[in-house]
Amino acid sequence: YNLMVDHLHPNIEGYNLIGDIFFDKMKQNNFLPDPVEPNITERDADSLLLAGLPYTKLDSTLSHFRITKLLKSYPFVSREESQRRKITYRLNNYIDTLALQVLSNKILWRVAHQRAADWYYSKKDYDNFMNEINAIINYQPYTEITYATATGKLINAKRYDDALYYLKQLHKLHPNDYTYKWLGSIALQKNNYEEAIKYLNKSLEYNPKDSQTWYNLSGSYYNSGQLEKAIYAVKQCLNIDGNNVTAKNFYNSLLMIRNQK
Repeated sequence: YNLMVDHLHPNIEGYNLIGDIFFDKMKQNNFLPDPVEPNITERDADSLLLAGLPYTKLDSTLSHFRITKLLKSYPFVSREESQRRKITYRLNNYIDTLALQVLSNKILWRVAHQRAADWYYSKKDYDNFMNEINAIINYQPYTEITYATATGKLINAKRYDDALYYLKQLHKLHPNDYTYKWLGSIALQKNNYEEAIKYLNKSLEYNPKDSQTWYNLSGSYYNSGQLEKAIYAVKQCLNIDGNNVTAKNFYNSLLMIRNQK
């Protein structure tokens, strides 16, 4: 049981050993492409592979429950014992509850991972939130809503570098005013003003009525030394949202800077 989950199937460590044996034999017989000197050892490569597997605590718990059910059923025990024995599962936390709901066919696997992601997010455990999102993406890599959900939540949490990863994937699938806007807004946060101007202007081609995009564009122009364009952009913001106090103050500050020149 240190290498197998039952009488037939290897666990992750078992599969790693099988993979190592195949890989070593392929090297011995020159079955691999022309060798390129690796930057890391094979042991480190294995560690990176395991660390990057889209396999979360929810999956391991669900696997444990399934194996428990299997090993307490015929032919691992007699038919009589299998019919007589009631299998119980210890539920220690919300993830265990979700795993049991999947096992009992009460919710779908994808739904369980989304609920787990939401639970981790509510606890501000953003690393495990992203692990759950990555598991869903690995299963359904072309579902835009998953990337959009991750992007929005991470932006709200001000995890801009993490949000950028999902935002770029969403942009590849479906470039639109939202993706251009946030690519530009994050570029502004990172002081990449020329890049911000490019993306924000592109967003306005799709949706010229977004006051926040105009405001961010104004900040990008100001920080890149383009005062008149900054004034024009913030005026457009105020034309759409005249009650924006922050934009009003910024506009007045820009006028003072212009008058001082």
